[in-house]
Amino acid sequence: MASCKQVESMIQAWIDGELGDSERVILDQHFQECPLCTITLRKQQRCAALLFEGFADHRLRHSIRQRVMENLPEMEPLRVDLEGVNWRGHDTKPKRAWLGPLMRMAAVFILICLASLLYSAWPKGEKNFDGAVGMITQTEGAAFRETGHGLFCRSVALKDFVKFGAFYKTGPNSHLMVSLRGPTQLRIDENTRFQICDDRKIRVETGRVALDVSRDERKFRVLTPSGTITVYGTVFEVSVDSVQTLVTLQSGALQVESAGAQGELKPGEQTCFTRGQNAITTRTVDTAQVLGWTKAIMPDSEAYDRFAREVQPLKIAELPGEQVFAVITTKNGKPRAVSSFCLAWNPATDGEERCGYDVHVYNEAMHELFSVHVDGSVFANPNRRSHEIDAPGAPIVNAGVLHVKIVPDNSAGKQTPLKVSAVGL
Repeated sequence: MASCKQVESMIQAWIDGELGDSERVILDQHFQECPLCTITLRKQQRCAALLFEGFADHRLRHSIRQRVMENLPEMEPLRVDLEGVNWRGHDTKPKRAWLGPLMRMAAVFILICLASLLYSAWPKGEKNFDGAVGMITQTEGAAFRETGHGLFCRSVALKDFVKFGAFYKTGPNSHLMVSLRGPTQLRIDENTRFQICDDRKIRVETGRVALDVSRDERKFRVLTPSGTITVYGTVFEVSVDSVQTLVTLQSGALQVESAGAQGELKPGEQTCFTRGQNAITTRTVDTAQVLGWTKAIMPDSEAYDRFAREVQPLKIAELPGEQVFAVITTKNGKPRAVSSFCLAWNPATDGEERCGYDVHVYNEAMHELFSVHVDGSVFANPNRRSHEIDAPGAPIVNAGVLHVKIVPDNSAGKQTPLKVSAVGL
């Protein structure tokens, strides 16, 4: 079909009857399909009619066509380039020969990109790598690991290795279990977003996580928008929303810090704190009821066997019977000077020998301040139930929190369950 530009240049010839039959057929077809060109035709027809009527008095009465034609020189008849009028007459193959290979290359590139995205998002177990801190040992429902600053999520699969700094999130009606070196077990409830900072620190941004933390000389920390929870070995639950953090302790001991306030929880206690809170208050709760949801989340046997075989052996070795205590030295919100530490135990009544202990005292940054050895005979004496260890030199000041690690020596004898407290000035 002819283009509008070509038709406009031939409208006057169409009006004057100067086109051949083939050209006229092409223009007639175009006028039927193009309203704009039809309007242009009507305008030029009206203009021609007005001119014809306007010069009616000046028209020749007799035709001079015969005389004019007789005096014209010989000329070739007008030939209209039909191929220029009808685009179907052009051979377009040479001009578009390059389009075929280019389109095929573009299609192959798009297929490769789609295949790469599908492969990265497809749920599958990962190969082991150096530095893994844990493994996914149970998953139910939709759980994801963020891999691109939150812009792209990969589905979590059973036996996936847990990486440093990875963010995870669970969807509605879904649960997740993560086993970290230690071993430490994390049970994650639905609609929870959290980060594995390393094998002794996690960040919970929203949702609910239950933790069974292994005893280790290193502190285990849980970071939340409202504050920090610090433990060594315990079972507890952390529930976080946009306003507050709820902590429930089932066993062991833990410390809660929020802005300038800090406090300790005992088994069966719960605390709720917000950012900038001035004091930490606790209440007694039924921990079996609070943590009842965790009973349905148990590790897959094959996944946990692989975790124990490939990840857990990488953990830091700890001595059997080692005990670590976090000792709060503040009073009325202010640190007090510590002159000594008191070890307490139940008196020995069975007449058996007791092993001795090496006592190490650290500041909050886990830098050792001093260490002493307490002989096993002290604990075997049935008339004794405590032993005081003086701080060498000047009292310890501005500590806030001190950490006391008690390690049994290599002497023969039964170990003694101990409690530690600080003696202030």
